[in-house]
This record gives sequence, structure tokens and C-alpha cells, in this order.
Amino acid sequence: MNGPAQCAARVMPVKLTDRVFAEFRKVIWLLVIVLLLSYFFSMALGLYAVFFVPSSIQTASERVATLPLSVFMVANFQVPLGGLGTSLGVLLLVLWFLYVGAFTLAWFDRPSFASSPKDGRLDIAHSNYLVLLPQLACVVLVLVILLESLQESAGIPTGGLPPEAPIVQFVGLSYAPFMEEFSYRITTIGFIGGLFLLFKAASPQLGMRRPGRVRILLLSMWKPQAAKELLGLRTIQTHGLARGLLRSEWLLLVISSLAFGAAHYLAGGGWDIGKISTAALAGFAMGIVYLRYGAYAPILLHWFFDYYFGAFDLASQLNLAGLGPLSAGINILNIGAGALFTLVFGALALRRAWTAWGLDSRTPRSQASSVGEFPNASLGDIRSPVNAVLPTAEWPKCRTCGVPMTPADEEKQYWYCHRDHQWFLSKQNTWVAEQQRDGKKLEQSTESGVEGRTIRTV
Repeated sequence: MNGPAQCAARVMPVKLTDRVFAEFRKVIWLLVIVLLLSYFFSMALGLYAVFFVPSSIQTASERVATLPLSVFMVANFQVPLGGLGTSLGVLLLVLWFLYVGAFTLAWFDRPSFASSPKDGRLDIAHSNYLVLLPQLACVVLVLVILLESLQESAGIPTGGLPPEAPIVQFVGLSYAPFMEEFSYRITTIGFIGGLFLLFKAASPQLGMRRPGRVRILLLSMWKPQAAKELLGLRTIQTHGLARGLLRSEWLLLVISSLAFGAAHYLAGGGWDIGKISTAALAGFAMGIVYLRYGAYAPILLHWFFDYYFGAFDLASQLNLAGLGPLSAGINILNIGAGALFTLVFGALALRRAWTAWGLDSRTPRSQASSVGEFPNASLGDIRSPVNAVLPTAEWPKCRTCGVPMTPADEEKQYWYCHRDHQWFLSKQNTWVAEQQRDGKKLEQSTESGVEGRTIRTV
């Protein structure tokens, strides 16, 4: 078999794989919507369980004498509230509005939820945080459960929270994300990372770009990526996760994650030594999203583990009608979604690695051509109808970063770099630089009745 028949046989498995992953992405996007709806329902459920259930009202009216506060991971102290007359209910209400504010920031942060790609990709560089949050939270949840199971089988206990009045425990869980993220992410990664940025700001390489020190520090605590953009440094959004973080950020990320895990065990409160690894894993994910999106991101990821599940557990403990089975269903939904997300994203990662390293048996690695060119295909082959659809191993590579590009249409005539470096138009054999940070991007166009791509400012 040779010629067109051989080419068609090589293309069919790739097209079938693409279709399978395309269907999975539709399922993933549907799960994202369902999980977000469950998030919003839990917000309302928490208020209802505290303020509208007769057995909770009396506990919610109890006074709060002090609030714990922590900075830089090691400085812990109590803030007296006796003179304010703050009750558990009032404290929860303040926290609830702060969470609403965090969700609002996430919704409108660039790219906004409405304009974010809705193709089911776990893309931390370009996705709105509310698209990423359900996927990342469920994956971390599944990894934590697997790690706990392995540790328990090896005789390493994780422990748990001690018995406490349901309302008191729920308010404590609602407060924990703010206190702990302020200590381990905002004042540690943000402030200390800002000090490292000040050394960068003093570098002669920055030329005239020398913003004020206070501005850098405050911006680094609120949104580290924005502070780096101000200095013209590479970020996750422009260079991806692997190349978008500075060495100092990786160092602070690892230290704060390990300290976050150790603090859960050393502080007592029912947690055992197995909690160190699981909390460190969750803390690492919280640190990553903090460096990409800003202060609201780790708070919402922490909210997922504390307030979200805490609201359904509280409803179950209060024996609210019909909410016991719902609480179990929420657990099953998140674990099932997390298992699916983990399998799909793991398969996609293996697929990219397989293609990037030229391991596809159909095209030996030795035949690969230089970066930015189609291997095993001349310009005439690219333009021919038979070879318009190329096997995965023959995908073009970005001339800037060397990563295999992704087809933007079924005919594979338009290719784009995930890191927003450039587009390749195979019909015209043309490279087009994409400057997404300047608001330019390639979009579908049907001018003159011919489907294509044009650059326009949005």
C-alpha cells in the first residue's frame, strides 16, 4: 500500500484520537458547569444552615473573643475582638461576602469567564480561573485521597479534626482559608518574592523601567504576575508554567508548601503525621495558582476544601431534609470528576510528550527536521490535498520555543503555539506572530466566502 492510500491509513488513527479527545473535552466542560453550580449552591446552603435553622441560631449568636492571625508562616498571635461584640454569625457573614468578592474577581479577571476558552483544557496560562478551579480542585482532591490511602496502607495515619459544635467548626473552617493563605502565600511568597523583585528592579538591564519599591511589594502580594509584568519579566501567562516562574519563586513555593504541611501536624488539633504530605500537596497547588492569578485564587482553592465540603457536612449534621444524600452525592461527583480529569489530562500529557520527543512509530525521530518546519514534507506535499491532514509526528514546531504546534481546524491548515508565540498557515507557508498581550489574536473569518484566519484588535 502506498501513495494516497498509505497516507490515509496513517491519518485515520490520529483523526480518531482527536475525535475521542474532543468528545472528552465536551464532557469536561459540562462537568465544569455542574461543579460551579454546586459551588454557588453551597454558598447559599452555608448561610441557610447557620441563620435559618432553629438549632443553629443560638450558637451563631455566641461572641467571638479573639481571632488567630499568622504572618510569614511563623509569627502567630491573637487579635482581640471583645470590644467589637462580634458573634459567630456576624463573622461568618463577613467571610461570606469576602468569598463573594473573590468569586467576582475571578469571574472578571482577564480573561473573563465569558471570554475564556471553553474547550475543556486544563490551561493555567490562558484560562479564566473559574474554568480552571473545578478541574484543578478535583484533581488535587483525588491525588490527596490516593496519597492518604497509600499512607494508611503503610501504617501512616492522617488523623482528622476533633469533635466540635457543628456551627463553631464550620465558622472555623470558613475563616481558615483567609488566615492561612495570608500567612503562607501572601506574606511569604508574595512579600518575600517582592523583595527578590526589588533586586531585579535595580538591574541595569531594565533600563528606564524602574517602578517604586512600595508599588512592587504591594503588587507582588496582591498579584505576583502583575508585578513581574511591570518589570518586563517572564510570567506563566507568557511563557508557560515551566519557564514562567523565577528560581526564587520555585524556592519559595517549595518552602511554603512544606511548611504548610508541617504546620497542620505540629499545631495539633487532631491531625497526625500523614497530614504533612497531603497538606503540602494542596499547598503547592495553592501556591501555583497564587503566582498565576493572585491572592483570590488560593483562597478559593482553599475554600473548596473547607467551606464547600463543610457546608454540605453541616447540612448533614443538622439533619436538614434531603441534604444527607446530597452531601454524599457531592463527594461522589467531585471524586468521580477528579478521576476523569486526572485520566484525561494524564493521557493528553503523555500524548504531547510522545509527539514532542518523536516517539511515534510512524515517524522515526531521526527524520525530524529543524524547529519551525514540517518534518518529512516539502512545501508541495503540504499544499497537496492528500497530505493536507498530517500525522501527529509531522506537526510543525514553533520557531520560538520548539514545542509542537496545535491544529486550529479539522483540515489542519492553521496551527498555533500554546504559548502564544506564533501561528503557521500551511496553505500559504506563512508564519504569523501572535501578540496576545497587546490584544491581537487570530480569529475565524469568512471573508470572500473562504474560511480563514485574520488578525484583528479586540
